[in-house]
Amino acid sequence: MLVSREEDITPCAPSVVDRWRFDVIAGDMVQVRVDTIDVGTAALLALDVVCRNGQSTSGLLDVPCSFVSSVLLCPQAHFLALSDTSCDARVEVVCCFDPPFPPVICGSPATARYRIDVTGSGLVLVTDDGTSP
Repeated sequence: MLVSREEDITPCAPSVVDRWRFDVIAGDMVQVRVDTIDVGTAALLALDVVCRNGQSTSGLLDVPCSFVSSVLLCPQAHFLALSDTSCDARVEVVCCFDPPFPPVICGSPATARYRIDVTGSGLVLVTDDGTSP
């Protein structure tokens, strides 16, 4: 089952992170995608998934974003669930680029709005605008 939620990272900075929790079933092909939801707050985002059974993956910037400013690609991760388990997905602003690029790519320094899509169930936000370790 595909579950979607909209959220923001406030402010749009690399030290701020949202963490989501969801459940998967053994044998399911799990897909996690993060996408922009408007041009004004589009940001280059990173995605990491870690499951309680030890599985982990990082999202690759390989899917066209729905709303494009200076951000062209959005992260997506997929994996085969080896067991029934819960997983955490971390969403944060990508940092840091070498000149001539800006260190952080944000449509708005105030916020980065996004949608997360997960193949699984029970998608809940467990950390909102937390501090990245």
